[in-house]
Amino acid sequence: MNHISQIIQNTVLVILAFLVLSILLRKGKSYETSPQEDDYDQAWWVTVTTQQPNYEYLFGPFKDKKEAEENLSGYIKDLADEGAIQIEAEVCWCKPQAITRDLRQISA
Repeated sequence: MNHISQIIQNTVLVILAFLVLSILLRKGKSYETSPQEDDYDQAWWVTVTTQQPNYEYLFGPFKDKKEAEENLSGYIKDLADEGAIQIEAEVCWCKPQAITRDLRQISA
């Protein structure tokens, strides 16, 4: 494995560890099901943002927050394997307008 690949792999592992830790720390402070039981337009989604390419991806919907959290690291790994860098992810309660957005168009 060349040096750059090893750096990327180590970076991804650090990010994954940070995400797992942040999820565990927030677990007691967040909703485990929908925040409002009567809000049927929204659901739990995994939001992943990458800097290169500069995109936002939404994965879901999930039946509850726990299911979304359990799938989060897999999406990060898949994007890292495809060459994405500076990956950030979170679980959110939302109603996405699109599941993939080119953030270059938004910031332009």
